[in-house]
Amino acid sequence: MMNWFAAHAHWFAYGAAFSAFIALSVWYETVLSQRKRAALHPYLGRSCRGIRWHRRFPGAPHDEIRRFVRGFAECFRVAPHLATQFGPDDRPFVIWDEATVGGPFALDDNEELYDWGVVLEEEYRISPELQATWDERTTLADVFALTRSAG
Repeated sequence: MMNWFAAHAHWFAYGAAFSAFIALSVWYETVLSQRKRAALHPYLGRSCRGIRWHRRFPGAPHDEIRRFVRGFAECFRVAPHLATQFGPDDRPFVIWDEATVGGPFALDDNEELYDWGVVLEEEYRISPELQATWDERTTLADVFALTRSAG
């Protein structure tokens, strides 16, 4: 009679390979997250930009501004309490370009702007056709102004 372990050795090999793959994936994702955080540090390492938002949009309620910047920040996996460190003059395409790390082998989908576009369409009814006209000069203030007119 054959040893049970010898008969099932291939399952142990599959399990070991799968575990190694998971460990490598977690490590790689951790490295990418650290690189993304480092890339966003010029934005997240500064003080709150709430006063700049209110100077640009004096009639906008605090909650409306917070909701808008949190929607943007969530797409970049930025904690909600750091969202107001993005200012009205920050440019989404530039932020995305700086935060995109990992190249073609990234586990991250790098679709933060697409995800934000979905949020803008669902919450503010800003059409994808209008979003398609934006470029690297478009600022968060430009987009916020559209959300105010759409609401």
